[in-house]
Amino acid sequence: MRPLHYAAWQGKCEPMKTLLKAGSSVNSQSDEGQIPLHLSSQHGHYDGSEMLLQHQSNPCIRDHAGKTPLDLACEFGRVSVVQLLLSSNMCAAMLEPKPSDPNGISPLHLAAKNGHIDII
Repeated sequence: MRPLHYAAWQGKCEPMKTLLKAGSSVNSQSDEGQIPLHLSSQHGHYDGSEMLLQHQSNPCIRDHAGKTPLDLACEFGRVSVVQLLLSSNMCAAMLEPKPSDPNGISPLHLAAKNGHIDII
């Protein structure tokens, strides 16, 4: 796991800030195709997710499973991160009526499937 990915996974904002200033790529993908925003979103780290978005992290990037950071935040019930991602102008494209997931699964489906009524 790359240092920025690890810091995002752990929600460690100060190390993230240091790594970003040192030139770490905010959209660098792991072996699973995840960018740091996937990890920060999945684990509910609002401040880390916000920092990554401020550094131009692309919330539309899909990992190898076809999931975006919004998909993961919905799947794991991370309400504040869902709200943050939805407020991002870049997430507007992900709200199309036709889900872009190959199986037709939308972020709303993921939230409902996992019982996250507060997101629905």
